[in-house]
Amino acid sequence: MQGLNMKIGMLMATKYYNEYYKIKLEQAIKYEDFIYKIFANYFDIHIQFYRTKTDQYNIGESRQGFEVKFDDRMKQTGNLYIEFAEKSDPSNIE
Repeated sequence: MQGLNMKIGMLMATKYYNEYYKIKLEQAIKYEDFIYKIFANYFDIHIQFYRTKTDQYNIGESRQGFEVKFDDRMKQTGNLYIEFAEKSDPSNIE
């Protein structure tokens, strides 16, 4: 019975994580669209976001070379993140 409870718990956690991920992804996409409109309307800069993982890994997050980061705690923290370079590998000094 304990093994069954553990499997059920893992399934529930996986389902929660998948739903949580979908919600966060939707928020991030809406935020990207919001930022796109600001850049287009105020600066006449039209950001072309790449949506597929293949394009994001091979080309980047956007044609312009930067990524929009959504922080849903922005109002509380006052933080704004703008990513313009990738440094995911600690051994890469560049």
